[in-house]
Amino acid sequence: MPGSRSGYRPALDGLRGIAVLAVVAFHAVTLVPGGFLGVDVFFVLSGFLITSLLMQEFRNTGKIRLGNFYLRRALRLFPALALLLSLTTLAGIVAPGPAHDTVAAVPWAASFLLNWRLAFRQQEAGLLWHLWSLSVEGQFYLLWAPCVALLLGLGMSPRVLFALSLSLTAISDLCRAFLWNTGASTLRLYHGTDTHLDGILLGSALAALVVSVSADAWEPLRGHLKWASRFTWVFLLGLFLSAYQDALVFSWLYLLVPPAVALVILRLLLVPGGITYRLLTSRSLVSVGRVSYGLYLYHFPAIRLSRALYPDPFLATLGGLVLAALLTAVSWRVLERPALRLKAWDHRFLNLRRIFPGN
Repeated sequence: MPGSRSGYRPALDGLRGIAVLAVVAFHAVTLVPGGFLGVDVFFVLSGFLITSLLMQEFRNTGKIRLGNFYLRRALRLFPALALLLSLTTLAGIVAPGPAHDTVAAVPWAASFLLNWRLAFRQQEAGLLWHLWSLSVEGQFYLLWAPCVALLLGLGMSPRVLFALSLSLTAISDLCRAFLWNTGASTLRLYHGTDTHLDGILLGSALAALVVSVSADAWEPLRGHLKWASRFTWVFLLGLFLSAYQDALVFSWLYLLVPPAVALVILRLLLVPGGITYRLLTSRSLVSVGRVSYGLYLYHFPAIRLSRALYPDPFLATLGGLVLAALLTAVSWRVLERPALRLKAWDHRFLNLRRIFPGN
């Protein structure tokens, strides 16, 4: 499997760094109107990495220990999330104006159900609105891991798992198209797990695909993949820098983004090298990618609070970005990195951490 036999792939962290910077730019300035699509990059990466880990564990041990899987997810997610919820709750109590609806949204965010609050109740979540995506991922972790464990335990081959993941991706796309054509709100389509799970499922399909196909079988496709990825990068860059209308986004645009990201990931795994690869493996982007979870958590409330407290838009945004960077650095050093080291208690997963140290 590319990416597992070859060891840790820093380019994937670099891709994660680009995704989080796009999201931050979308919330901070108007120069990247399509930066919100960075979330979909995260989704495809998450589906690919998580499914890869599950499949490799089954291949190495003959089973998937779900308790251990959920413990690793908790160690990755909860320390920084707990700090964020504590700080935003305090802000919501002390400054109810800029943090409107934050306190009421905390239980929804902590239980990974915030996306459904936004999808159906159509209420604000204050400083925690951006955590809808974490809710979608949390629900995916909860449901997908036991499904993979059960199916692999019953003898399902990676090729069948690939077909199943691809079918579920298509069902999510069809569900979104059906609801759009029946007049569903954009909030429902954007925040609903059923209508925004296609990226994660396609990433899962990609993980099963690279396991199913031998290294020799990929060889004739490497040249075509290299050229196709160049056009894909241009396409994604155009989307990130373009403005969107709701009809364009929800009718067909989301159909194109996850496959484009999956193609980029496949190219990085199979055909490393080139200008883009060197950019993604640069120390700065890889470093941003490794702390991308914390930066994603803290940037939105930091920017919103700063803008509420300071009248000058430029200084307020700059102050929010500086605060987000400081919180990210402290969170990584004090909470996240020590929590990740606890994984060393289970020696069976040392090889997995060398491959995907940030997951």
